Amino acid sequence: MLHHLHTLFGWTLRLLAVAGGLMLGAQRGAAQTTADTDDQLAEPITRPRCLTFATLSDAEREKISGQLLGASSALNLDGSRPLLPFSIPSRNNHFLIHYAQAGADAVSMVDNNANSIPDYVDSVAFYMEYAWQIEIDEYGFDAPPQDNQKSGEGGPDARLDVYICNMPSTFYGAAFPETQNQLGDGRVPSFLVVDNDYDPKTYKQTNGIAALKVTTAHEFHHMVQFGYRCAITPLSAISQKTLYEATSVWFERVVHPDVRDYVQYTDAFLEAPQKYGFATQDVDDGVTGYAHALYIGYAAKQFGRDVVRAMWEEFRTRESLSAMDAALRKRNSNLQNSWCQFAEWCYYTGRRARDTQYFNDAATLNRSRGMRTAATASLNSGTAMASDLLYPLSFGLYRLVIPTDNPNVRDTVDYLVTNAKWDIANGAGGPGAKLEEFTLESDAEERPGFVAITAGADTIVFYKSAVPNQNFCINPIVNGAKTNFIAVRPSPQPFVADGGNQLVFAVDKTNELIKTIKVWIYSSAMTRVRELEQTELQVANNLLGAIWDGRDNAGRLVPTGVYLYEVSVNDAPPTLGKVAVIAP
Repeated sequence: MLHHLHTLFGWTLRLLAVAGGLMLGAQRGAAQTTADTDDQLAEPITRPRCLTFATLSDAEREKISGQLLGASSALNLDGSRPLLPFSIPSRNNHFLIHYAQAGADAVSMVDNNANSIPDYVDSVAFYMEYAWQIEIDEYGFDAPPQDNQKSGEGGPDARLDVYICNMPSTFYGAAFPETQNQLGDGRVPSFLVVDNDYDPKTYKQTNGIAALKVTTAHEFHHMVQFGYRCAITPLSAISQKTLYEATSVWFERVVHPDVRDYVQYTDAFLEAPQKYGFATQDVDDGVTGYAHALYIGYAAKQFGRDVVRAMWEEFRTRESLSAMDAALRKRNSNLQNSWCQFAEWCYYTGRRARDTQYFNDAATLNRSRGMRTAATASLNSGTAMASDLLYPLSFGLYRLVIPTDNPNVRDTVDYLVTNAKWDIANGAGGPGAKLEEFTLESDAEERPGFVAITAGADTIVFYKSAVPNQNFCINPIVNGAKTNFIAVRPSPQPFVADGGNQLVFAVDKTNELIKTIKVWIYSSAMTRVRELEQTELQVANNLLGAIWDGRDNAGRLVPTGVYLYEVSVNDAPPTLGKVAVIAP
């Protein structure tokens, strides 16, 4: 509980973004709680493991080419198909599996079922067909383009080709789009490469058949994706990389939920989500994109799994972020609001997980620790002030620890800050995704322009944020529990109705799909002066809710006075309150 907040709420915290992390102007260690200090940080990811979208420098390409010379006699980085002497069809004839029995790319010749085909090759064929069954037959994605539709180009026949080679370094697999064979409707055929053994000596995280299972699910969906849209040559310039990798890793989880290979990405993401903006489209840090499978999983559970396919259908004709937004708008949401909600889902992971309202495996994410704070400070006296930089479509957690009369009790206010800006660079991300600074000020006393939240039965906390755009959202969480914005204190309060300001009736319904928000505003004489109705949350004053511009139904600014209001969400019984309006 929060005790004596009016006298204890005083501190100063300034967060500055610096190379290598956050520099604190307060004693961070003393303020951290047990949940944030008793585990080592997750081992950092240093590179991606899917070669499909790896943007390699000349030095890296030369290094991997050198590794190939010493490893595979068939695979190279020039985009040409490997040459392997043997091949078999998969059981449903969707794939042709190519392999070698001798040399650098040889598979184990163990054949326990005595069918004259190495067991490992049988496994590749089986798991490719299993990926097809789930991703095409069950989830309804379009099958990848056949790769011999242009005469004399592509594979030997219409079946999709899978080559078993000795992969370089720790790359697990790759789907190579043959952009030179692009079809007239923009679809691009491709071929797939997997490793010949996933030897534990090389593959430390996941190896053997488990590695084969998730790699076939992951890389097959890249083949599927190229049947929706593949950016132009060269391969290193393919845009929208984050959406590609996020969806493929999500399908690893869908097709093979027993293999938790994805946690290496999600662990690193939940340690420091503020570092990884979806909109950057840079997957080469080994976390961005891969870890955002969490967002795809959130969207599938919140809006139904068909929303993932809908995003790819929209992606045929628009950039990835615009495509995601369009698919969500058809489900009474949008990309901005969904990102604010996704941040909350990530907060309630690990030790904060409550039930399966959020991710089904929320309690086990990040080794049961859950999302970590970007910075923590303790209250002493004065006001609270913080600043940090966030990429578009990223978020961070900023903790306030409040001393109490009991030294064994530490009350906390967690500010979950999300930069939900997405409409950059025509929705493509990339260079347009610049870091943006926000500041956050908290106080125990009511001050002009501050938002009031309930922090307990008899406690009110006030905060104010300064952000570079209206796409930021601030979600205060008290002692790990969601707070409610006080209905009788809309933001800002009092409201100056000058024709330019906006009043927001904040709605805390982040666990529920918003279908309708209705607001009725009455004069003190109980004359209805304005009715509002929305089908989704809107943003004003860094809050999500219903917005009023201070005008009556005739478009006139209302006069100074106290107004009563009712707010109903999804036709539920309304919340009642009043707001003071000042006419300048």
